[in-house]
Amino acid sequence: MSTPHFNFKVLEDTRPDDKSLPSFMVSTTRGFLPRQDPVAELPPEFTPLESLLQRMPIKTLSGEPGLLAQNKFGETVVNELPDLSEHIEKYREDQPLMNALYRDYSFLASAYLLEPCHGRFIKGEGYGLGRQSLPRCISLPIVKVAEIAGFKPFMEYAGSYALFNYRLEEQEKGLEYDNLRLIRAFELGLDPTSSEAGFVLVHIAMVKESGPLVKGATEVLEACGARDRGSFDDGLRTVVGALTKINGVMNTMWGRSKPASYTTFRTFIFGITSQSMFPKGVVYEGVSEEPMSFRGESGANDSMIPLCDNLLQISMPNTPLTEILKDFRQYRPGNHREFLEAVKEYSNASGVREFALAHPDTAALYLQALDQVRDFRWRHWSFTREYILKYTTHPTATGGSPIVTWLPNQLQAVLEQMAVVYEYCKDVDGVCDIMEQANRQRETLRKEVEKYCGERGVSATTNITPAPAVAVVSVNMEYAPDVTPSIPSELSKHCTREHKVLHVKFTNKDAAHKALKAPVTEIITRALGSCLNPEKDLAALETLLKKGNDLHIGDAGFINDGQNAAVVAGWDSEEAHAAFAATGVIKLVFAEWMQYINPATIVVYHVSLDQLSRGAEELIDQSTTCIQT
Repeated sequence: MSTPHFNFKVLEDTRPDDKSLPSFMVSTTRGFLPRQDPVAELPPEFTPLESLLQRMPIKTLSGEPGLLAQNKFGETVVNELPDLSEHIEKYREDQPLMNALYRDYSFLASAYLLEPCHGRFIKGEGYGLGRQSLPRCISLPIVKVAEIAGFKPFMEYAGSYALFNYRLEEQEKGLEYDNLRLIRAFELGLDPTSSEAGFVLVHIAMVKESGPLVKGATEVLEACGARDRGSFDDGLRTVVGALTKINGVMNTMWGRSKPASYTTFRTFIFGITSQSMFPKGVVYEGVSEEPMSFRGESGANDSMIPLCDNLLQISMPNTPLTEILKDFRQYRPGNHREFLEAVKEYSNASGVREFALAHPDTAALYLQALDQVRDFRWRHWSFTREYILKYTTHPTATGGSPIVTWLPNQLQAVLEQMAVVYEYCKDVDGVCDIMEQANRQRETLRKEVEKYCGERGVSATTNITPAPAVAVVSVNMEYAPDVTPSIPSELSKHCTREHKVLHVKFTNKDAAHKALKAPVTEIITRALGSCLNPEKDLAALETLLKKGNDLHIGDAGFINDGQNAAVVAGWDSEEAHAAFAATGVIKLVFAEWMQYINPATIVVYHVSLDQLSRGAEELIDQSTTCIQT
């Protein structure tokens, strides 16, 4: 049965002269770049702003030291810059200009807030605190233009730092790399040969190649909806070709932006959220008395790989790290967000992954697309390792994500999906070579994450396993085995994602111990002990927790696919449930167990013993509590 057409309006003609449209609208010609090249010159009313921005960089266009080099930028802003908000209304209908003003005020805001941190960092000190408030001359206009242009009132990747921050040296040469120049920079970026310029311009050059990626994605969706395998395969080939080219451009980063230079300009692209420089947020004077908080710009806010995630239905683990990934969605242009959501909805409705896996040759093309996503994410992780981890111990990335574990969270998801897809096309030529490299990287990634987590005293909340484990284990230690439920299909689908559920019953501790290769009683004892009293043993703790023998700690169904785990725990009364839940025992027990079964998330479904014995779909319907570690 066919699915209705994918009807999101993707532009072919970007209408570059139409100033009423948002600057960022997805197209098959310019992909995720703005519809027209960014506005580089501001109207005369904004001369004070332009003057400050030209004098701001560590090294100005003239080669002279700028205000940031002299640590005088903040005081100059306060002394010279008036509130120019009244002039914004005059140009309100000019969307490209609104985007340019948003870009320029966001550069101003970040430089003002983070100037003290940069000064300390280049002296070899810690970042310390940034300025904790933004003066009205910046806060009022940035809030206004950000609202009009559709961004957060803080620097973003697309609308400010990268994709709307280039000009062409010669118009006739277009978007050739050597013809690109930055409009704004913090350090040495006005020199096109500098590492700061290279860092930004390579991102622009990558996104320049995103038009075919968008085109291929829409072809895949249309063909899947029509169940046209030939066109579907052609669309996948277009996607693979586009990603291959994007990855090739990405690889030029090594030569255009030197690893040792990155941290010298990185200070200025930190955000507010989850950063030690702004422990309580930043007060936007004249806007709100309460501190405000926004994530910093990050390449993770680019739309190319999220498009692939949604198109290919790449399942992300249920972890706090994935929640950060979801939060990043807010920091993209509105049209990009809407497009990505439309792709996700249509891909899920039409079943792109299922359709791809129904034929070995198509599955092999689908695997090639996944492999290009892997290549992208692996290189991104390599950049993080070589540009950041080797030069700073600061625990968070510019966007506020944990620097060691966040990227591996997404990379591991791709590697696991590749392992599943391989089973559908392993006899196709070339597939084994793809998987050999993926499996090598899986092991390397595990070792590298362990290394950096160990060096920094960080908990590896994303568990990198050599291969996905699949198990559903029902354990009854002290209770009648006949109440052990079968695992409902809905629960299986929710927790195991790509993996076929293997349901195995164990009716005693010895069997469970043998299956999990873990000292079950010892683990529970240690976990419960750390919760209540280390001196008490398991039996004593069970007695303490029981309310008239109506609480049975041993009744549980465990689900583990190497990425997620779930437990269904039973109680006989609300009083028993309250006693059990109040201790936090489940969370601690399975935090201990994680070292053996490697789940990234523990989902706890509390149900009564009556529901437990009935099992079936009610197990999900009656669930009341989820605890995530």
